[in-house]
Amino acid sequence: MSTKLSYPRKFRVGFAGAGGIAPEHADALGLLDEVEIVSVCDLQTERAKSLAGQYAIPKVYSSLQEMLASESLDVVHVLTQPPHHIPIALECLRSGVNVYIEKPMGLSTSDCKLVVDEAAAHGLMAGVNHNMSRNPLISEMVQAARDRRFGRINHVSIAFCVGEGSLPIKEVNHSMFSTPQSFLFEYCVHPFSVIRRFLGKPVEVSALASAPAQLENGKKFYQLWEIAAVAERGTAHLFFSAGRGNAECTVWVYGQDACALADLKRGTLIFHENSPFPVTANLRDGARNAKRIFRQSAWRILDNYLVKLKLKPARITNGFYPGMAAFYDALRSGKNVEEDASSGKDVVAYCEMAVANKKTVG
Repeated sequence: MSTKLSYPRKFRVGFAGAGGIAPEHADALGLLDEVEIVSVCDLQTERAKSLAGQYAIPKVYSSLQEMLASESLDVVHVLTQPPHHIPIALECLRSGVNVYIEKPMGLSTSDCKLVVDEAAAHGLMAGVNHNMSRNPLISEMVQAARDRRFGRINHVSIAFCVGEGSLPIKEVNHSMFSTPQSFLFEYCVHPFSVIRRFLGKPVEVSALASAPAQLENGKKFYQLWEIAAVAERGTAHLFFSAGRGNAECTVWVYGQDACALADLKRGTLIFHENSPFPVTANLRDGARNAKRIFRQSAWRILDNYLVKLKLKPARITNGFYPGMAAFYDALRSGKNVEEDASSGKDVVAYCEMAVANKKTVG
């Protein structure tokens, strides 16, 4: 949706929540010249004070209501645990403040629709932090689709593997472990946001969950998921694993005239396109992609070092930056932002349908 507001000055931003994801948002916002973080609220005041001290945020609150009443805010970043996203976003919108919501937007499509409707009713913007769908390699494939290099896209296949070291299995009270399927809402919003970007809303989703694991408090979650989906514009497959090997993330897009593979871990993207030269097509294709992979890998290493040496801007390697930059650009111009509340609702619908139509083994 587009906003009716205009902002000739810096955006005044407040944080609702000062937990583990807040520094990621603060770091990315620090790369945007048009943004200033002016306040943070958290029920744990000491945690809010710690974040404020780290990022020179002038005001700290223990109450969202107090922060909204005391500060003239343009945007609130909703950074609490997922069960609290929707009520906080609604309260901000009803106070006339735009919101940028950490994923997942909510835990049900009916709740997400409340935010969609509330934002529309007030002419405000609600964005969602689907940072994987804004990865530069994904955006390059999206542009290729817009340039009709794929022709009709038929299928998207994603392998999304979370390494054991990335699982917060010691945080047994985290909302992601509240039910065996809550895990899906925490992690699979990432690949589902990519599927949604290429193929649109889900029509039918089914899932097979296996390899159950048990936490210290006896709660269970499933480590392996095979998910099949029919979407508005094609079909999709997602393999999701948690703590069963190395971290990996690959995205295949299959079209009528071409296919492409993005390896998000290694930062490479290759295309295989139909060729008018059938005899030498594979040789040409291999040589072109080998050169492309070498160049991409070399630049990835070089960029990381140059950013560390402060010889290149940090936004090049910050995974949260592209989505936030797009949100604030849209807010400034009054145009649509792609990853809005409707997008958030669609992504949650993928999760919701996968859980509703899942079978379990073990």
